Amino acid sequence: MKNTDTSASQINQPDHFYYINFENEPLGDEVLNGSLERLQALRQFDGEPAKFWTAFIEVLVEVLYADAGVISLKNNNSNNWNIIAAQPRNPNLNVTAGALQNYLTEFADTLSSKKIGIIREAKLIMLSAVLETSIDNGICLATFFINEENLSTATRRTPFLKMATDVPASYQQFRASAESKSRVEHFSSVLDLMVILNAEKRFLAAAMNFCNEIASRHKCDRVSLGWMANGYIATQAISHIDAFDRKSDAVQKLEAAMEEAIDQNSEIIVPVKDRTSISRLHEVYADSQDIPNLCSLPLRCEGQPVAVLTCERASSTFLELELGLLQLACDQATRVLADLKLKDRWFGARLVTYTRSKIAKVFGFDHVWTKLLAILITIALGVICFGKITYRVQSPVIVRTDSVAYLSAPFDGHIEKVNVRPGDSVVTANDLLVFDRSNLLLEKASRQAEQIRYEREYEKAMARRNLADMRIAESQLAQIVAQLSQIDYRLDRSLIRSPIDGVLIEGDLLERLGEPVKQGDVLFKVAKVEDLYAELEVDESDIHDLKIPMDGEVAFASRPQDTYKIDIFRVEPAAVAKKEGNVFVVHARFQTGSKQWWRPGMTGISKINIGKRTILWVFMHRTVDFLRLRLWW
Repeated sequence: MKNTDTSASQINQPDHFYYINFENEPLGDEVLNGSLERLQALRQFDGEPAKFWTAFIEVLVEVLYADAGVISLKNNNSNNWNIIAAQPRNPNLNVTAGALQNYLTEFADTLSSKKIGIIREAKLIMLSAVLETSIDNGICLATFFINEENLSTATRRTPFLKMATDVPASYQQFRASAESKSRVEHFSSVLDLMVILNAEKRFLAAAMNFCNEIASRHKCDRVSLGWMANGYIATQAISHIDAFDRKSDAVQKLEAAMEEAIDQNSEIIVPVKDRTSISRLHEVYADSQDIPNLCSLPLRCEGQPVAVLTCERASSTFLELELGLLQLACDQATRVLADLKLKDRWFGARLVTYTRSKIAKVFGFDHVWTKLLAILITIALGVICFGKITYRVQSPVIVRTDSVAYLSAPFDGHIEKVNVRPGDSVVTANDLLVFDRSNLLLEKASRQAEQIRYEREYEKAMARRNLADMRIAESQLAQIVAQLSQIDYRLDRSLIRSPIDGVLIEGDLLERLGEPVKQGDVLFKVAKVEDLYAELEVDESDIHDLKIPMDGEVAFASRPQDTYKIDIFRVEPAAVAKKEGNVFVVHARFQTGSKQWWRPGMTGISKINIGKRTILWVFMHRTVDFLRLRLWW
C-alpha cells in the first residue's frame, strides 16, 4: 500500500472527465444478468472499436458499482499509458481527467503486474484488470475508481470482471473474421459477375446484365453504362430500363457527365471529397435528378478509357472500399464487354471498323495528314537518294606494341619470391622474381672450402719444392675458381630483372611459390607502353576502299564513351584467314599518342573515314554486292 498527500481539493477540480453518482445500494440480480447479456453481445459487436470500448467500459462500471472507469493502453516500446475509453462523461461531477491521468501514470505499472489487483490511495481505491487483446507488443489495462463504501460490492463482483477480461480479444477476432469474410464475399461477387458476363453472346444483353448486377450488389438506385463512339459517349444501358430516349434532357446531361469523367480519365464522386478533379457536370446532373450520391468510373482497355460506368444512390455515400470494388469489377468486365462490342456486328461493319482503324493514321480531316505524310515521304526519299554522309568502315581493333621482352628461367630451379603481378609498372633495376638460392649458396660454400684446401696443398708442394704436386694443386685450384665463377653467375641470374622499362602484361606467379621451373620456361612478358599502335582487322569486302593516308576513330571496350583519332600508315598485303572470313591487317598510329592507362592487348571498335556517299548507297551497297556475287553470269 502506498499513501500520498494528495488532498480532496486536488481531485475535485472540474474538467471533462468525471465520476457518476450511483445509488448506494448494490445492483440487483436482474441488472447483473442484463449486464452479463450485454457483455456477451459485445463479443460479436459489429461496430467500430471506439464504440465497442465505450460500451464495454459502461457495462463494467455499472456492474462493479464504480465511480469511474478507464481503459488504457501501453506499448512495450513506450512508458506512456494512453487512455482509449473512459466512463462516465457527466459534466455535473467534479473529478478531473487530469487527476485520473496522474493516478494512472503513477500506479498503472503496479496494477498491470497482476491479472486483477487493488491499490488504495488516500480515500480512493483503484481496482484493475489486465485485458486480453490481440496486441502482441503492448498491454491493455482496465482501471476502476471505487469509493470505500462500495468496495465490498466491487470485491464480490470481481469474478464478473475476470470473466470479462477476454471480451476485447473475442471482439477483435470476430471483427477480423468478419472483415476477412467480407473481402471474400466481395471478390466472389466479382467472380460471379464475370460468370454472368461470359455467358452472354450479345453486347447489349451483357451491358444490361452488368448494370443490373452492379445496381443490386451495391444497392444503387440506378447504374448507367456509356461507351465511346466517334469521340463521344453514347449511353448503352441503364439498369432496369429496357428502352430510353437518348435525346432526352436527362440522358444528355448523363452523357455530358460521363464525358467529363472520361476526359479526365479518373473517377469522379459527388458529393466531392477533394478538388483534384473537375465535377461541375456531375453536380449539374445530380441537381437535375435530385441525386445526393453519384460516382463515375472509367473503363480502360489497354490503358485507354473506352467507357464510363455511372452509379447513383440516395441511401448513403460511396466509401473508399466500395469504390475499389466497383473499379475492380469494371476492370474485370472491360475486356469482355469490349470484345462483345466489336464482335456483335455483321461482317461488313466489322470490316469497315477494322479498315478504318488501320487507315486512321493516314487519312484525317480534309486529308491534311495524307498530304503532310506524302510531303514528308518525298522529302525523306530525296534525302535518302541524294543526301550524302560520311561513309565509315567498321572493324575490330587491338592495341599492339613491338617493344616486348620475354623473361625466361635461366636454369632449373624453384621460385622463392615474386614481387610483381600483371599490370604493375617495372623498371630495369627492379627484381621481378627471386629463385631459391639455398642450394647455390651451399655449393658455393663447398667450393670455397675446396679452394682453401687446394691453396694449402699448393703452398705445401711449393714448400717441398715438388713441382709436379704444385702443378696439380694449381690446376685443381683453377678448376675450383671456374666453378665458383659459374656459381656466382647463376646466383646473379637467380634475380630476374626486366631489360626494359614498361608494364608487366603476362606472368602471374604469386600462386606458384615453391614450384619448380625448367630452364627456358617463359616467366614474364614485359611491354613498353610508349610505342603502342592500333592493329585493325578490315573485312576483305571493304579493303578496296582503304587508301594511305586515311584517318578514323577508335573506341575501346573499357571506355566506349571516349574516342581517339588514328592515322593509317600500313596495310599488310596478304589476307589472314579468320573464322568469320578473310581479313586484312591494317596498322594505324594514334594522333594524340599513347595514354597512360592503355595496355597492349586492349580491344575495341574502329571506324575509318572513307569519304562521302549517299545514304541509299550506305544502306544498300552490301545487299547489292551480295546479289551481284550470287546472280552474275
